[in-house]
Formats: sequence, structure tokens, C-alpha cells
Amino acid sequence: KWTLPSYKRQNIPKDKLELIIVEDVADQVPVFNAFKKDVLDIFGKVQWILMSKKRSIIPVVGNNPALGLNLAFKAASNEAILKTDPECFQFDTLSRSLEIFDPNKVIYYQTRRTQKETLDYLDAERISKISKQDFMNLPGIDNWKIVRPNGGRCYWPFCALFPKQKVLECGGIDERCLSGFAAEDDILADVMENNGCEIIVDDRAEAVHLWHEAPILLDGRIAHGTPEHLRNANLLSQCRSEKWKRVNLGHDWGAESCIVHKEIWE
Repeated sequence: KWTLPSYKRQNIPKDKLELIIVEDVADQVPVFNAFKKDVLDIFGKVQWILMSKKRSIIPVVGNNPALGLNLAFKAASNEAILKTDPECFQFDTLSRSLEIFDPNKVIYYQTRRTQKETLDYLDAERISKISKQDFMNLPGIDNWKIVRPNGGRCYWPFCALFPKQKVLECGGIDERCLSGFAAEDDILADVMENNGCEIIVDDRAEAVHLWHEAPILLDGRIAHGTPEHLRNANLLSQCRSEKWKRVNLGHDWGAESCIVHKEIWE
């Protein structure tokens, strides 16, 4: 309800856009079929992958997306892959980041810290009025907040353009993150940077990550501050200190054996 409307206004031919969605069969009701007609109005090709985390060789304790993202990276037909969180609204600026796409670059989208910053940006009309209206019409938009991490590095990969070949060379996202919470996309960025990729923030490409409740682990605990959270933080720290150039050594990452069902719509 937040992500898909943001792709209606992209200045890119429909046949050049492919959507890959990965759902966990553990969800009681796979929801994506309900959007089939909507997405085929926007994308020339859609891959719907239903997976089972229970088939992963790595124990899964929460909703870490490492496995699903790896399945999507491998399935992608195109070299330029936009990885986006489901609660992210991406304005009509994708074509701008594609203009500077390079197989040795990871392009992070600019975002705003506060509601006022975002509205000021929209009023500056750097994006089209119709894309602004799509954003303001989002369900629940009257109560939304903006989130962006403070301090540290200048990017956050909730919405970023990745080169597929480099992702594959790096071994995808570290699936040990499935045993914890968060950090998986930061590890990917660091590994790619250690492999010679330039990490840039494209301030011409704009996205908003809407606020949501703190993630909950499978046993009902709030993820922040748990041993599982600290486990992934330690992985990230180790990645940075040892300057990893590849992850998932010794096992089949993004394994097709985790796929329960797959459909391609065109």
C-alpha cells in the first residue's frame, strides 16, 4: 500500500521494469496475489516467490530478510537492482539514479529527517506534482513519521540501487544474519565497498521510509537490545575490522531448495 504506488509515476518504460517479491510461506495468508492486476499495470514482468525459512540451513529467530533478499538478487533479470523496504515510498526519481548507474557503484537514495523537511522538499517541486499527490494520498499518511538513523555513515540502505554481478561476486547478504536482527544490509554494503565498489548517495533520488513499530522476534520479544540483535551487530563489527570481501562461504546461499512456489507474470 506504500511501495507500489510510488512506481506508478516513474519516467521509465513499463517493459524495462521488473518486480520481484518474496513472501514467507509461514505467513498465514500469502497476500501478493491480491495485487496481481495492480502490479501488471506498472511492471512489465513480475516474479512472485514463496519461500520457507524453515528450509534454511541457518536457524531463523526473527524476520531478518537476508534469505528473501538473496533469492531476489539471484532471480533478477536486470543488472540494476533497486532494493527497497516495503514501507518505503520512492518518488519519481528512479530514472535519475539510473543515469549514473555503474557496475562498480552502489547508489543510496537521499531521505529526509523530519516531516517538515519532507514537506519542504515536496513544496520545492523537485518532483512532479502528481507524485507528490500520490504520497499525500497514502493510507494513514496523516499520522506518519519519518525515520532516518542519526550519526555514523551517511547512508542507509532501505532504498538503494545495487549492481547484480557485484552482489553475486560478494556472496549476497550474509545469511548468518537470519539468526539475529538487523545489520544485514550494512554488511552487504561494507563487503561490496571492500570489493572496490564506490558507495554514493544520490541527492537527486529521493525516498521516504515511513515509521513502524520496533520489530518483534518469533518468540514475541522486541528485537532491539536482544542477544539476537547484538549477534548481528557483532557480525557487522567483525566485517568492518576484518574487511570482508565475501560472505556465505561454504554453503549454497539463496538456495533454490528454500523456494516452495514461484510464478512469473508478464
